[in-house]
Amino acid sequence: MRGFTLPEVITVTLVAVIIGGLVLGIMVQNTRLFVQESEKVTQGLGLNDALVKIKSSIKEASSVASSYPQASPEFITGASEIVLKLPSIDSSGSIIDNTFDHIVFTKLSGKLYFKLFPNSLSTRAAVDQLLAKSVEGVDFRYFDISGNEVAATSAVKVRVSVSLKQNVGLNIQTSTATTEANLRND
Repeated sequence: MRGFTLPEVITVTLVAVIIGGLVLGIMVQNTRLFVQESEKVTQGLGLNDALVKIKSSIKEASSVASSYPQASPEFITGASEIVLKLPSIDSSGSIIDNTFDHIVFTKLSGKLYFKLFPNSLSTRAAVDQLLAKSVEGVDFRYFDISGNEVAATSAVKVRVSVSLKQNVGLNIQTSTATTEANLRND
């Protein structure tokens, strides 16, 4: 009975190491690609969720406020930040006349935040929620009933665009999504 010679064993071992190295390289590359694509999908879903939250808040709001000075720092409605007035509700879910909670959407340090500041009579709870990371820009535009651009406090419709930065390999790409909604105005 004849066994393998030393040169045969070394040759087979070298071939196995080379094939193993190639397979490992392919697995590492595919894992990196999977992580990049998963991150893009996660950011896209986060952007979509943020726009849904903004749109539903605009629909629920009665008007756009010029600012919310009770917060520190003060929030001021403009092209990159919005303060919405939302009718306060009591414990039975009824609207409290002439009493408002305030919703703020703001970009701070590359992140988009949703903040809810309830009136002391309201049963809503305060909220400070991160909606999206890697935010390059936020742009709020304000329109009247005819579709003409107006001052924020005169608006009946708000359009918002949010841009995210995404690292794709060695490149940085920006993706932008837009939504619009009419204010409740009742």
